[in-house]
Amino acid sequence: MTGVFFFTLNYGGYRYGWKRSDLFLYPDIPATLAITLESMESFLSGNPTFTPILLTVDDWGLSLIEKRLHIRKDSKLEINRRLNLAREELAGISTYINLIKKKCGQTFFIKDDKTIFDEIIPKIRELLKPNKLSQKL
Repeated sequence: MTGVFFFTLNYGGYRYGWKRSDLFLYPDIPATLAITLESMESFLSGNPTFTPILLTVDDWGLSLIEKRLHIRKDSKLEINRRLNLAREELAGISTYINLIKKKCGQTFFIKDDKTIFDEIIPKIRELLKPNKLSQKL
């Protein structure tokens, strides 16, 4: 199996992998994948042509997360657990933001339900224009 995957990671007790052959299925479409924060540095060092994009929230964005958890009707215990996990991740997020900058990527802070459509997608389209992409690579 060596060489079959261009990247693998462990998450939640499971092992995930992205096949090298999948990168070539649609050569005209840029490959997109989601990885854990902890795997980011390892992934980027082994795949230097990927442009990293980080989606996160600031401390004030925790209210957006809390609101969504209430809408899902999660228990108060689950809401507190998820918010505490988010706070823990935010405590070290500057390390990842710096890594993203170093690799010429972009960090976006989710402010509301329109952030992805109004801010992130247009910026990614701009980044993926052929002249911009070749400059990044």
